[in-house]
Amino acid sequence: SYSYVEYGELRKFTGDIKGEIIKSRNFQLVQSKPAPIARDESVYNIIARIKKGSFPNADYVLFGRVSEMNFNDGVYQVSNNMNNQILGLTLVAEFSLINTKTFEVIASFTATGDGQDTKIISPGRFTAPNRALVVARVSKSLGEDVLKQIDSQVFGNMSTEVGYGENR
Repeated sequence: SYSYVEYGELRKFTGDIKGEIIKSRNFQLVQSKPAPIARDESVYNIIARIKKGSFPNADYVLFGRVSEMNFNDGVYQVSNNMNNQILGLTLVAEFSLINTKTFEVIASFTATGDGQDTKIISPGRFTAPNRALVVARVSKSLGEDVLKQIDSQVFGNMSTEVGYGENR
């Protein structure tokens, strides 16, 4: 087991967030310019990035930061001859939807993504949980929660372009 902190744009969980926003048909996504990679607080200064033109043609920017990421890896005895091996991941991120013209925060929320893989094994046998499946499930549920939060806070039919910038 190991932990590390990586500064820069979160690129591993954004596909499903973008996909859910596109499926909603309320927004049109535009690609942003990449954030600086150096360990620097400027990566979090979203207003400065908007002013520098990092999100061309965007009316709004969805900006988020991971606040918690928790793995659970355990083996639990189900019966005398069976164990249940579970690998789970929960990811919590805080988001703001920012108007690029006024810098007003249009929506602000915390979204959660959860995923797990469960294997039932007999004594003396070994199997590895599918980490890729767990990450895919976390990404999918995070994307669904982000869209649910945006839908609940942003009223009216906003058919505009949204830039996407998420950092960890």
